[in-house]
Amino acid sequence: AAKAIAAKYRTHTAAGNRLPAGRTKGRKRDPQLRIAHWNMARLTKTQVQLLDALPLDLIILSETHDTAAPLQHYSGPNRLLTTGLPDDKLDPAGAVAARMTARMAQFLRHWGPVPNTRKRAIYLHFETTDARPLHVIGWYLPPDYKRPPQATQTEIMGGVQRYIQTLPSSYRLLLVGDTNIQTVRGLGGVMDKWCVRATLQELTKRKQAATQELVRFCQENDLVVASTRDYAKGNRRGHAATWRLPGTTKMVGLDHTLANQNMERDINWIRNEWRHSYRRW
Repeated sequence: AAKAIAAKYRTHTAAGNRLPAGRTKGRKRDPQLRIAHWNMARLTKTQVQLLDALPLDLIILSETHDTAAPLQHYSGPNRLLTTGLPDDKLDPAGAVAARMTARMAQFLRHWGPVPNTRKRAIYLHFETTDARPLHVIGWYLPPDYKRPPQATQTEIMGGVQRYIQTLPSSYRLLLVGDTNIQTVRGLGGVMDKWCVRATLQELTKRKQAATQELVRFCQENDLVVASTRDYAKGNRRGHAATWRLPGTTKMVGLDHTLANQNMERDINWIRNEWRHSYRRW
């Protein structure tokens, strides 16, 4: 399976090896990084091998239960990092992990669970060749519009916001993960047109409140929902949706990429993909 996946993405590897355009002639150019989020739930060694076959430098994994911790030292140090199993009895799946290549791990300087998020968010700090380090936060927000989990979306957002406010403004900041929040086109100046829903009125009141809370979070932290923007002008944009309810045709966008201004300037393209599955890994 890993070989088949690698063959399928061979064209993407070739495309990604091309250097970014628009730089000064004769100047050394930095290669592109590929960062992804995959809500694949439980992890096994076979699935880790499959991830390693993909042409990706860093993968954020959400809802990993207690399966990521035993694999932390698989294939070398700092390759698989995890927040550990949350204490919540109502939602024990919400742990977050990160898988990276050996080369990416060489630039990792420090990492850990984001404080006051009940192990629902992980941060990774990477050194760069300039004075703007790359700071990646992977997070999982439980769908508290369905049932009241012990860790609410507002609580996790509050913990992440307090943490972000301690970071220097020079950082490239990227937040990726499963937010369980739907975006709306052109809302609040932080969401663009690449959304499944056109207006707030298409959502229930509880989902509207969650969307407005995400808008507030972005506005107060100078972030944009980069996954709603079309950087590649439609050439590689993919789907607006990230998940389809099994057995139905209902499409939703629940997984998002947020970026600050420093990071957004360096984004070449973002692509959403979804696959329906009745059996979650």
